[in-house]
Amino acid sequence: MPYILLERTGEGHFDEDFNYLYIIHNVHLKLEQTTKEFEPLIKAFDKYNKEADEVYKYELMELASPPQYTEEEESEYGQITPSVGTSTYIIRADKAVVSIVNYKNAYYGGGSIEYLRYSTNFDTASGKELAFSDVVKDENKFLELADARAKEYYDDLKPSERIKEDGKELTWTIGSEGVSLYFDIYEQQAYEELPRIVTVYFDEDKSIFNPKYTKAEGEYVTPLVKGMKLELDIDGDGKRESVYADKILSEGPEVYDSMYSGIKVTVGDKESKRIEGYDYEAYIIKKSGKYYMYAFMSELDDAKLLYIVDLSNIDQIEDENLYVSIGNRENDWKRSDGVEKFYSLNETFTNPDFFMGSFRYDVLGTNTCMTKWTIKDDAYPEAGQRYKLTDNSVLHTKTDISCTEVDGKGNEKNEATIPSDSYILLLYTDKEYVDVRIIDEKYVDELEWGGVEERYFELNDKSLSDYEGSCYRFRLESDEYGRDKKVNGININELFEGLSYSS
Repeated sequence: MPYILLERTGEGHFDEDFNYLYIIHNVHLKLEQTTKEFEPLIKAFDKYNKEADEVYKYELMELASPPQYTEEEESEYGQITPSVGTSTYIIRADKAVVSIVNYKNAYYGGGSIEYLRYSTNFDTASGKELAFSDVVKDENKFLELADARAKEYYDDLKPSERIKEDGKELTWTIGSEGVSLYFDIYEQQAYEELPRIVTVYFDEDKSIFNPKYTKAEGEYVTPLVKGMKLELDIDGDGKRESVYADKILSEGPEVYDSMYSGIKVTVGDKESKRIEGYDYEAYIIKKSGKYYMYAFMSELDDAKLLYIVDLSNIDQIEDENLYVSIGNRENDWKRSDGVEKFYSLNETFTNPDFFMGSFRYDVLGTNTCMTKWTIKDDAYPEAGQRYKLTDNSVLHTKTDISCTEVDGKGNEKNEATIPSDSYILLLYTDKEYVDVRIIDEKYVDELEWGGVEERYFELNDKSLSDYEGSCYRFRLESDEYGRDKKVNGININELFEGLSYSS
């Protein structure tokens, strides 16, 4: 199966008072595999990325030429920062199909924010960009079924009529159980934030679909993108039930934290209790013949909590949760001359057997860890034991430190010493040990923070963190509350320079 990474880049421009003038993001598709069988898909992604770059250049030019407001217009429009942002969702990625949909929001100044969706579908083996007719053999019959499904959900949407009005520029994706159409809504001179989504399922009429793309894996995972309702046979009785998640508006004192206080999950005529959080990212997982929902809920301080919902028993959502989010493999941020540029390489969740998950852990400073989470038959994920530290944290040693040398797989080899006045890059941990490598001073930049006497350091060559060779390991000690951390019985503040903690 193809494993896809999302490469997110962007920039923000600001004035002398550090007020943003405009912000823009771009997303590239990257394939982890590099073997010959995936070359056609790699080439297809390269073409997709070049086209995305052309759009990015045009939109950046538009943002750099904002409208000139009158005083009255300034009070109405001037408080919103012009921006263009894109969120990319992998609906399906298997041996037959890679299907993606982009949710885009754009505000160029004046008027309302534009909310738009656009999609691309690839044949995995050939890299061909699929046309709707490659997958749906009988469009008329498909639209009859789509009209009937839309009537169940919406009072004012008939897909067949919308397609005639809009022409053949469809936004559509291929899921593991059906084909979905996405319709943006523009009413009263404003766009609705969420689309109307209508799905026709393969088993409704197998004759209208190309079987090459309907034979999905028995187990799968797919994002439940916002605005989407899926019809799933939860109980295995041959009858589909509507499954979706809705945000809950905050009430009372909650409104001071966020507009939303959580979500509720609906299956057929049943509703779950509130799952708390300010925002969410949801996935449907079919595992061992059952359906589950993973709800990654946003909390204070950018924390993410994972709730696992058995969709056959939503009355019994457990309060137990896990601090984890879909992982970020790399992050970078630079600011100079009125421009900040940012970069991240993000994992995706497309395999029902595992995901790469990140979480915060305060090990020699505040750091983000990432590891492989294996999904068991009951859909409960189990974290690997060796966590990759992804923040590229660099420390400076104040004294010699006794340690153990380990090989690239983490197996201990022999006793060693990290010399005083060394720069070390933090690479791995299991919460009880830290594995580091010594790096040359030329790869380290000293950070200057106004009013702060302590020295802090930054890695200037991120490729050094992509390392699987031998490391030096020292074990962490702490009190029963996880504080007063020591190495070899010595407080870490006496051993290391550059420790930094977030609140």
